[in-house]
Amino acid sequence: MSQVQIKFRLLTGVRQAAKRMVGLLEGQEELDTTSGIGSLAGNQRRDLLSRAQHWLDGANSPKRWFHNFPDDPVCPACFVFRVGDHRFYGYLCHPLPKTNPALQVCVLCSHAIKHEWETDPAEKTLVKRWSLSNQARAALAEEFDDKPQDDKSKESKNRKGISRWKM
Repeated sequence: MSQVQIKFRLLTGVRQAAKRMVGLLEGQEELDTTSGIGSLAGNQRRDLLSRAQHWLDGANSPKRWFHNFPDDPVCPACFVFRVGDHRFYGYLCHPLPKTNPALQVCVLCSHAIKHEWETDPAEKTLVKRWSLSNQARAALAEEFDDKPQDDKSKESKNRKGISRWKM
């Protein structure tokens, strides 16, 4: 039986930033962020994109729109965007530790409708599992290439980009 390929794609409808990006994992039924976004009414979808843009622009509040769980024993990397009763859970990561360590990506994994005060621990467990998943890491690696330029390409051109090889 072949394994389903997990894909990562950037969230559309927002301006991705140089230091922050938001995207979603797709390819399995439990990765339901795409269907969750599709279920939003017009104003709710606009609110989600507006809140994502606010985070992309560097804001870390208000917590009623989005927040992380830094002291959570299950998943300290968890992150959530909130729109009414809708919650979009994901995790924060740095997919380019060698070439762009400042880049932070919010990888959305799950959509839930929440009526209780506390977050369902199953949502955090699901997000943690995907944050540690080799499939998710491979999907992110497809989008974010963290390989520094090889020495050959550096040696073959000078600082102005002109080849040093004689013709």
